[in-house]
Amino acid sequence: MFKRIFYPTDLSERSGRDLKWVATNLSDPSGEMVVAHRVGVSVGTDVPELVSQIQIALDEFCEANIPPETAYKAFVEAGSYGEVLPSIAQREGCSIAVVATSPRSSVLPIVQSLAIPQLILRWEAPPVIPGNLLNSVVVATNLEQERSNQVIMALRDLLEKNNRKPPITLIHGVPMADPSSAHLLFNQASEAMEMARQEVESWNGEAHSKLVGGQTEEELPKLVRELNTSLLVIGLPIKTDIWQLILGNTAEALVDRTACPVLVIPTS
Repeated sequence: MFKRIFYPTDLSERSGRDLKWVATNLSDPSGEMVVAHRVGVSVGTDVPELVSQIQIALDEFCEANIPPETAYKAFVEAGSYGEVLPSIAQREGCSIAVVATSPRSSVLPIVQSLAIPQLILRWEAPPVIPGNLLNSVVVATNLEQERSNQVIMALRDLLEKNNRKPPITLIHGVPMADPSSAHLLFNQASEAMEMARQEVESWNGEAHSKLVGGQTEEELPKLVRELNTSLLVIGLPIKTDIWQLILGNTAEALVDRTACPVLVIPTS
């Protein structure tokens, strides 16, 4: 599915379990995985020796969890959280990062630091059938045409590569704080959503749209749960000068309050 996967790990048992699933089900046979671990720097620590010891542990970790037929590289580097992982991912030319963690853990710092597509897996256990990831796709759109098109085209490319045409639901939230303009905003959003839905329908077949009003950071995560979403797709703008993604309140809520897998698409 993906040719060059970046996989940050804390070397935990959960991370090893998810690494095995990712390497088996998401890594393209002709691709390569890049597995990375960051070492914090503290006063009095022999950093080179510590990095060397953990590198041995990471090599054993990868050997135990990555199938022999899957190529990989393993890196242990010392430094700050926001510098080490992005540096490795960028240097190695990774096409996507897979961030696997507990549903109760926040992933916002790592999501913000990696300005490449990211697949966030926050499940208690990986699915038995890998294809279930694409069973019911929900796309959160902000209705900005250029950014929305980038997200939709990235999703279309992913589905076509995997020969899948799942039901796709576009969702959008309209703030209703100002009653004098709420009705107009809702109608404008409804028209834009219908145009986007028709575009998706033209190449995918089944496409739906859902529009909600109110506190979007509360209503949209709730809607994602109600739709039994197997994959949520969102676009986040890139802050190019520091190679990071920008998260607004609604995006933070969607990333941090949904338990389903999330595909983050960087947009210009």
